[in-house]
Amino acid sequence: MENNAIKVQMGQAIRRLREKERLSQERLALMVGISRQHLSNVESGKANVSVVVLLKIAEGLGVGGGFILAEANLDAQGREELSGTCEGRRTHA
Repeated sequence: MENNAIKVQMGQAIRRLREKERLSQERLALMVGISRQHLSNVESGKANVSVVVLLKIAEGLGVGGGFILAEANLDAQGREELSGTCEGRRTHA
């Protein structure tokens, strides 16, 4: 999976969780200690997010950092299954 795809999927997961909690970007950014613009860039896949910021965002959303990662991964798997492609998927013996 490409770096950009990972950033986009992570951002989509964060946005979905933020909207589920009915938080504005401004409010979540204030809770986390980042600018609203940086949060917007993270949600749109334009910016990388550090582990520290990811954990702060997760805390602000009331979930664990691993939950956001799992949500992003499920997005990727769901899209692959819908498109009927398994290209790039790893299997474990």
